[in-house]
Amino acid sequence: MRKHIIYIAAILALAPVAAFAQRPGGSGQGGRPAGQGQGQPQQQGPQAGRGQQGATDQDRDRDRTRQRDRLHSLATTQQRAQFRSCDQSMERVRTHARDMGRSAQGKAFQSEQSRQQRDQLREHVRAMEQEHERMMQGLNEEQQAAIQTRSRDMEQIRGRVNTHLRALDEELAKDSPDKNRVREHLRSVEREMKEWQKHHRRAGDDLGLKT
Repeated sequence: MRKHIIYIAAILALAPVAAFAQRPGGSGQGGRPAGQGQGQPQQQGPQAGRGQQGATDQDRDRDRTRQRDRLHSLATTQQRAQFRSCDQSMERVRTHARDMGRSAQGKAFQSEQSRQQRDQLREHVRAMEQEHERMMQGLNEEQQAAIQTRSRDMEQIRGRVNTHLRALDEELAKDSPDKNRVREHLRSVEREMKEWQKHHRRAGDDLGLKT
């Protein structure tokens, strides 16, 4: 009888221990001690994200460097000469438009002289456009694709330059041209040519044509 009593008492004593082991967070099967490992995924997530972002930025930088080096290796002596020739012709147009605008100031303005200067400006623009076409056609497909956006921007500027030149022609075709309008059109040509030349030089940087 005493043995049965001791056996029952032992079972009753072990029951709370077994029940605790089965509770969430307990130390029984499938559980883990409370507090151990909690919150680690949240702490590691942002750090892992920053590491991945840093690696992605580095990959992009390496890709850009490789592309730039490859484009520079494709540049030929002839392409560099065409680039310089085109840049010089752009400078002539911009300088001529600036000087012509200055001569249109004050009482020194003469419509016939301005028409002659306009004809010279037209010749400079025609030569520049030919140089630009020659340079662009001298690039291979990979080089043209690399400056596609800049090329599109330059074509838009080219259209604006010719629009201002037509307006200049219309003003100078009058018997008594307005010198202020003549000067305004010339300033617009000079401003657009400066922008065109900027894109041209940046394209040269991208392709390794500037020496």
